[in-house]
Amino acid sequence: MNKKAYFFIDDTIWAFRDIARQKPASIFDQPFLALMKEAHDKYGMKVQLNLFYQTDFFYGHSFRLLQNRKPETALFTRVSLNAAITRSICGYNHLTPDLVEPTYYTCKAHYDEATGMHFKRMCNGPVLNLSTLDGLSEEFAPITDKEFVGYATHEQYFYPEYFLYQTDYADKIEKAAKIIYENGYEYVFIEDLV
Repeated sequence: MNKKAYFFIDDTIWAFRDIARQKPASIFDQPFLALMKEAHDKYGMKVQLNLFYQTDFFYGHSFRLLQNRKPETALFTRVSLNAAITRSICGYNHLTPDLVEPTYYTCKAHYDEATGMHFKRMCNGPVLNLSTLDGLSEEFAPITDKEFVGYATHEQYFYPEYFLYQTDYADKIEKAAKIIYENGYEYVFIEDLV
């Protein structure tokens, strides 16, 4: 079995705020992105950053900074626009669980004839910011024999100024990547699956 893993981080914006304000020589001087690169270098982790394109304090136009440095990030990072502030729209409520459940632990997607789109549940594993560092191995254990593992987190828990800051955020990123690596998974992007 060719095992695939997908990792995404929602609500990403603060890293790009910092890059726009600080204008570092390398984007990897920004600590959050440095963490992502380190996990890639050690464990082959790839990450999809889902950006807020607008917040009360910042507009995500600066994600072009990452796109402009594509050679240094393309191997392990993808960026997509997620939502304005904290609102997103789901117009696919006609999909029933019996249509998409067969895709949960496989690399398959459901083709929806009504929309002409492919649907895939991308997170069947832990959401790291809802997990404890000590509990990660246990959370991954039931799914490490599956063809597909998807897991996620949210950017804001990385930052000390966030009211729910998690001091072990970086440790969770590394531990999850190590679990995936040690269980023989290859990280992929969405476009590799559908």
